[in-house]
Amino acid sequence: MGDLAGARNTAAVHPALFSNNHHRAQLDQKLLNIITESEQGGKLPAAELKALVSGEMMTVDRKHKDPYEMHPFATILWATNHMPHPSDYSDAVFRRAGILTFNRTFSLQERDAQLQTKLQKEMSGILNLALQAYARAVTGGFVEPASSKAAKDEWRVQSDTVALWLSECEMADGSSLGVKHCYDAFRTWANSAGVKQIPALKTFSQRVERLRIQKTKTSQGMVFDGIKVAAAEERSG
Repeated sequence: MGDLAGARNTAAVHPALFSNNHHRAQLDQKLLNIITESEQGGKLPAAELKALVSGEMMTVDRKHKDPYEMHPFATILWATNHMPHPSDYSDAVFRRAGILTFNRTFSLQERDAQLQTKLQKEMSGILNLALQAYARAVTGGFVEPASSKAAKDEWRVQSDTVALWLSECEMADGSSLGVKHCYDAFRTWANSAGVKQIPALKTFSQRVERLRIQKTKTSQGMVFDGIKVAAAEERSG
């Protein structure tokens, strides 16, 4: 993709630096921002990413120069083996993201060390194919492959497990369950779903409250209002 857009139109600013005005200025007038790899369990700066992808006007500055306003339009391409975790749990990041999975493993005998050189020689033909695909997307919208949808669903589970757990709980007006009871059920549910990062009790409670579930203090301790049966409660007995 970098060869297709050209070096002058490509940047490589890591998302961890998106909040830095100096680094963000490198995206000015760029078509692509290509990042390769990220740390496992790394955080995705959701607010800055949403602003960049939406093309919102933002103030940036280059070192030793006056600040100025920028309208970014670079597409963010991130090649990684480890999906980052959004720093917030709204749906905005998931709506804006598209995931392509590349799960084919090539043996040493199958690898073509000259592939990049060969592709560079075919760049004009690749550009024509890309323009044709772009025209179809403009008229008919993007078609999300089943593998991409599955990958995004898995990412959502790993990123916002609390919201997904809550959607599987049985809700009823007038009902309530203890916060610790809900957390224990959540841990059982998360372990059975293969969730790798389980939040602590305090974080879990805060995230449930952000999902508009009221927490009330009673003589029996803190409870969540409206939850009748916690997901995984029945399976765990």
